[in-house]
Amino acid sequence: MPDLSTSPRVIVVGSANVDLCMNLPSLPAPGETLGGGIFRQTFGGKGANSAVAAAQAGGNVALIGCVGRDANGAEMIANLRAKKVDTAFIEEHPSAPTGVAFIFIDDHAQNMIGVAAGANDEVHASRLNALREQLRQTSLIVIQNEVPEKTVEHLLNLAREDHLRVLYNCAPAREVSPQLLAVVEWLVLNESEAAVISGCPVANFSEAEIAARILLGHGIKNILITLGADGVCVAQSGGHIFHVPAYKVKAVDTVGAGDTFCGALAVACVEGRELADAVRFASAAAALSVTRAGAQNAAPRREEIEAFLQASGI
Repeated sequence: MPDLSTSPRVIVVGSANVDLCMNLPSLPAPGETLGGGIFRQTFGGKGANSAVAAAQAGGNVALIGCVGRDANGAEMIANLRAKKVDTAFIEEHPSAPTGVAFIFIDDHAQNMIGVAAGANDEVHASRLNALREQLRQTSLIVIQNEVPEKTVEHLLNLAREDHLRVLYNCAPAREVSPQLLAVVEWLVLNESEAAVISGCPVANFSEAEIAARILLGHGIKNILITLGADGVCVAQSGGHIFHVPAYKVKAVDTVGAGDTFCGALAVACVEGRELADAVRFASAAAALSVTRAGAQNAAPRREEIEAFLQASGI
């Protein structure tokens, strides 16, 4: 495990939710009521998930976010601290409730998710301004789209002005101007997100390569399109594109797998790993996470990731 007192700093700007999860034999159709569900309450939110995954992977990590001044918020902060995430930059909103996600998961580990953002909508650009010096001092900033659009845009503008290194997981999918994308050092997308951002369909590696070449034209340094069981399409400035295969595991719950990938990737990148090696490290973390239920509780520890990589021989 790296020495956190000297290791590079990662700051995640993003959401923190309580996840209300129900496992069902199949996903319900509109108007359909299904019985036989198994319920559990866990911690989630794309920002908090990535922060926990990064901390579990050995990173020195803080989260900029907002929770409600309620029981869910207090439990969320306690859980993040237990997972070694610095919570000093998380605000408690006096009236907005902590965000909540309702998640259905079927027997094939596919899911449907609805989110009530609550206090996550209170992560405003002014908060980034107040923490601008801390952002300047960090090695890498991770952001997703579960905070207000203006906040994401402001961070990318700050990245241009202050030469910040940004890993942007454009999820949930949202169109972003090419001028803002040009400041992103690592852009992480799944198939549907890549289709929205590039404007072309993405269902396999060949189509992902086409989308990646379009996005490279915006000036992004590194583009990673995750393709589930088909691995990751990686494109770098200069036009170098390569494929990193997925690790074969039996999936139990895919909720939060993309967030785990981003958190582990951030740690590998600030440690100075070559991109292919960083992607393998992140892919191993995501593969381990889908073999377990939950989002944050499924994020593997660094020693687990390294043991998995050694055993895989890839």
